Amino acid sequence: MNENEEEVVKFRETFKTITTDNEAEFRNWKIIEKSYTGSKKARTSQYFADAYCS
Repeated sequence: MNENEEEVVKFRETFKTITTDNEAEFRNWKIIEKSYTGSKKARTSQYFADAYCS
């Protein structure tokens, strides 16, 4: 499925950042951040949190 530019803008506005734990399912952060329109601009920024720190 390809994203069109309107969908990318809506995604960026809705999900400015994504914070996850550092489990295996989130380790491929480059794919999560990447826009599938071919744009060099990331569609979001992903950050990792340590679940045992507050």
